[in-house]
Amino acid sequence: MGSKRAKRRKRALALGTEPSLPRESRVESQETPKASPAKLPGTNMLKIASFLLILAGAASGVIAYYAMKNINGMTEETLIQITSLYGQRPADYMLSLIFSCGIGIVQIMAGYLGLKEAGNSDKVKTVLYMGITLLILEFLYQLFCLNTSSTMNWVTLISGLTLPIFYIWGIVKIRNTLKKTGA
Repeated sequence: MGSKRAKRRKRALALGTEPSLPRESRVESQETPKASPAKLPGTNMLKIASFLLILAGAASGVIAYYAMKNINGMTEETLIQITSLYGQRPADYMLSLIFSCGIGIVQIMAGYLGLKEAGNSDKVKTVLYMGITLLILEFLYQLFCLNTSSTMNWVTLISGLTLPIFYIWGIVKIRNTLKKTGA
């Protein structure tokens, strides 16, 4: 035990951070500290939206998987009858499942990036571009569903765009704060 304490003391003396030294003689770190993610406004919103995007992306993938799995056991006539109940053609239904799965993957990627880089001032633009990309893809998907299905409505369109909007809003608040502080 004594040897560990001696090594720590020796290392602290070499770095000039020994507490017994006067404050003026201590060597200060040359790196500028990054802004703490918890202190930046918008970080909590970004983290919550990112977490919910990960959950929504995972749910989207699971639902698309089971929908495709169920289609494999159907005859062509059954598939046509079921999709016609929702005002779709079978090709549109399959395309919406594939598109939904792709959106789910982008949601998971955006959510992970938002959680990982919430306080990193170097990655603000990357996270913002990912959010804008997600918003555009989600908007195109919702428009596709509005045009190919009778079950989609404006409420679905708005609810599908809510998470990407909150994601972008959180990162814009972080970016504006970093611009004001000069980081």
